[in-house]
Amino acid sequence: MFDIIAEPNKKLIRAKLSGLLTVDDVSEFFRQQQAAVRTLGCRAGDFVVLLDTTDMVIQTQIVVAAFQEALATNAHKARKIAIVRPHALARMQARRITEQRQGVAIFDCQDAAEAWLLTSSADAAFNAHDSVAMHAAAERPQPPPGTALPRSFPPR
Repeated sequence: MFDIIAEPNKKLIRAKLSGLLTVDDVSEFFRQQQAAVRTLGCRAGDFVVLLDTTDMVIQTQIVVAAFQEALATNAHKARKIAIVRPHALARMQARRITEQRQGVAIFDCQDAAEAWLLTSSADAAFNAHDSVAMHAAAERPQPPPGTALPRSFPPR
């Protein structure tokens, strides 16, 4: 229920996850991801990861815990991780999984995620909470120029 591709020219690991995973799936995913990192010839912090979880369903609590543990103990940590997770409830779960990890951002679309990953490392300080708030603010409707705004605009 996952595919992993290493792109050496970008120092990028691209992964697509789908469906409902088991704890064993999570372990195998991180094992294969680490193998892909070794093919890049990168050290910790020298590569980025793009996780497309668009086709992934909400995971069980035990799988969430397995992801949290794997992120915390991963030998080769990425400089930045971009997660594509377009649905609000799924983004909340992704935030919970990554809340202890710096350099993580959650996006609605793959193009924005990849653009963020491949920008300077100064952006890596965003964590999942910052990126979701930043991304949500960018999606809010904007009034026409010169319009008087009520105090509550834009809606939250």
